[in-house]
Amino acid sequence: MSACEILLYYKYIPLTDPQAIHDWQREICKRLDLKGRILISEEGINGTVAGNPKATAQYMAETAAREEFADMEWKTSRTDEQVFPKLRVVIRDEIVTLGVKKTGQDVSLANKAQYIDPEEL
Repeated sequence: MSACEILLYYKYIPLTDPQAIHDWQREICKRLDLKGRILISEEGINGTVAGNPKATAQYMAETAAREEFADMEWKTSRTDEQVFPKLRVVIRDEIVTLGVKKTGQDVSLANKAQYIDPEEL
């Protein structure tokens, strides 16, 4: 592989059917020959995948075509070769391991603090 683009992304959003998202994401990545790791849970998605730039552009377009991921923020970087040996798409309790699920707490955007401007801080 000559050029490789790496995508990093996550989004906290309630997902009612993580298995359906898992299957859909796995299918896209397999078809586009993307490698990396995607974590999916009822609280959202967190991924790092890599492949040729045309494939990563197609992946971003197909993922953003779904309403719940339309405003996904993508971080990208380039490298000379594929950095991941395989594809892993996994359903987990948390998309970022905080350990709060084990304590019975919930990560929810409904529990966020009130926004304040930097000047007010």
